Order: sequence, then C-alpha cells, then structure tokens
Amino acid sequence: MIILGAKYDYSIDLWSVATTVFELYTGKIMFSGKTNNEMLKLTMDYKGKIPNKMIRKGVLRDQHFDENCNFLYHEVDKITQR
Repeated sequence: MIILGAKYDYSIDLWSVATTVFELYTGKIMFSGKTNNEMLKLTMDYKGKIPNKMIRKGVLRDQHFDENCNFLYHEVDKITQR
C-alpha cells in the first residue's frame, strides 16, 4: 500500500480504476478519510485487516501499526481537526 510506503505495482492502478469507476457510478466518494491513518482504517473496515507481510514491507508502518502489526488509530478531534 502506498500509504504504508510500500513499493507499488500494477495492482495499485487496478485499485485506482476500480475506486474511480465506483465514484463515477455512485456519485459518492468511496473513502472520505481526512488523514492517511483514517484512510487505512476505512480501507480495513471495508476489506479487512491488511496482511502482516504487507505491513512489514512498508517504510511508514510505524506511523500506523505497532510492532505486532496491530493498527494504531489516531482519532481526529472534531473541533480542531487534528
């Protein structure tokens, strides 16, 4: 996953096309997260937990997961948006 800083390949293009088609067809944004952390949460809510192997490959994994690959959700304050 790009958000985790992992290398990307053609599958990211396929994912991008699929989300774009969904959004054009429904008129709704598939994942409306305001931060990368929130986007990861929304993605995992929809598709399930990201495999540990994929998490470990990401250079940015420590921002979103602990050493056991458990997700660290950073809730955004509704007033300050931080």
